[in-house]
Amino acid sequence: MRHLARFTEHWQLKLLSLVFAVGLWMFVASEEQSEAWYTVPLELVSVPSGLEVTALGTETVDVRVRGRRRTLVRVNERNVRARLSLAGAQPGEAVMALLPQHVTTPGSVSVVSVTPARVKLTVEAVRRAQVDVAPRLVGQPAPGYQVAAVHVEPERVEVRPTRPDVSVTRPMETAPIDIDGTRQTVRRDVELVPPPGVELIGGTARVAVTVEVVRQ
Repeated sequence: MRHLARFTEHWQLKLLSLVFAVGLWMFVASEEQSEAWYTVPLELVSVPSGLEVTALGTETVDVRVRGRRRTLVRVNERNVRARLSLAGAQPGEAVMALLPQHVTTPGSVSVVSVTPARVKLTVEAVRRAQVDVAPRLVGQPAPGYQVAAVHVEPERVEVRPTRPDVSVTRPMETAPIDIDGTRQTVRRDVELVPPPGVELIGGTARVAVTVEVVRQ
């Protein structure tokens, strides 16, 4: 009985201390754990040789992460990466799952969810071709002069069709180059003009053209 009396002595203060301790622990725990959301690019890796992705349902994903607040303040879109492997993919349309394990995060930060959870994509055989560049000359040199040669750099560019019914065997024309009435060599930096259904690959959108004009 003596022990029971000592246990119940000042029980109101002891209960208040217990409640305070539990509240303090919950506050600290909530301070330690937090969540954040990031929008990051969806990277496609391990694309089989000879294949390319021609349509992708989304280029970015929303990633929800959880971790200690002091850790999350050092996290940003640059160190959260979403990668989807296409190893073993075959030509055609496919719907692939996006899972937390497809996302890498720094330190002890864990991935809670990825949105969207699925992505639709189209995989096709690569259809690329190297075609000649054809400078489009407009007009004629001055009387008594003629075009001796035409030089273009680069001479060929890489293209691909954007529609299945389009062929990529014809030369790629440039924007018009006016040589009407000229008596001297003409040098121009001109744009390429892809025909409908064809697009350029890489950064070559302009070419350097030199039209040598000499006396007849």
